[in-house]
Amino acid sequence: MGQIWLFLQEGFFHIVSLDSLDHLLFLLALVAIYTVKDWKKLLIMATAFTIAHAMSLAISIFNLLTIANETIEWLIALTIFYTCIANLFLQHFQSAKIYMVFVFGFIHGIGFSQVLRTLFTRLNYDPWQTLLPFNIGVELGQLLMLSLFVLLIAFIGKIKWMTPKKVNQLISIPVASIAFYWLIQRNIF
Repeated sequence: MGQIWLFLQEGFFHIVSLDSLDHLLFLLALVAIYTVKDWKKLLIMATAFTIAHAMSLAISIFNLLTIANETIEWLIALTIFYTCIANLFLQHFQSAKIYMVFVFGFIHGIGFSQVLRTLFTRLNYDPWQTLLPFNIGVELGQLLMLSLFVLLIAFIGKIKWMTPKKVNQLISIPVASIAFYWLIQRNIF
């Protein structure tokens, strides 16, 4: 039970920690165009992200797919940047966002596999006591952060002159700028 609890905590705190700033910015960009009324869409997207994330974690942990850490970090920055650009300029693309989130979850999961490999060096590996609780922890952390971000957006939206478009711009432009900086900084070309 101790190992299960350890990995549940690791998944949860990996999401809610500033060490996971790229993931937090992705979640913030993801919710920038939604309101509290859209909670079902957000829940579905968070679950799609976690399913893809879990698949890629398993594939990566079992060494069925290996991608250089530098490449994955660049791709993670690209997922954040693209999400912001879609928020700002690709409004017609929103109906396909669930598929985008699934693909991006796959990419982020490969990035998380580096964290798990470090933990595996200290413990006996059992997928039921590691991958499953880690992913449950990730999902719980994501749901907490998504809830906080949606509440923040709702609070900002209550400001008289703030329209949903302005809230989106207030979030997406700075987050896109950070992601663009990371794309240059993490240049893989």
